[in-house]
Amino acid sequence: MKTPIPEMQTWLSGASTDERQRVADSSGISVGYLWLIAGGHRKPSEDVAANLHKATDGRVSAFSFFPKLAAIAATTAESAAQPTTTARSRAEMSDLSRIRQAPSTMTQKIPATSHQHSSTGGAVHPSSASKASP
Repeated sequence: MKTPIPEMQTWLSGASTDERQRVADSSGISVGYLWLIAGGHRKPSEDVAANLHKATDGRVSAFSFFPKLAAIAATTAESAAQPTTTARSRAEMSDLSRIRQAPSTMTQKIPATSHQHSSTGGAVHPSSASKASP
């Protein structure tokens, strides 16, 4: 079945004769074979596809010749970008949820070094320390 490669057809149509020849030479094929590939009459090998990709600086993607592989790669990239939830992380999230919902029974302890004493020997709250007389 003939499956044209629009990406390559666009590149070939816009490329100069010298550029087409350079890409064909670096890919190990003829300019005529470039046109056959672009029209879907021939399918390049993986090596030729990779060489075309490199020779065109990615303007003709190697994946354009293998759409099923491109779809797999795209799906894999999307999956890798999304964080996965493991059993452990689900348990940790559940623990965090319970902690957030539970009423706080702990009181805050202030370290002894943060207390100041007034001249009468009583404790002074840190927020009023600047107001206390020395």
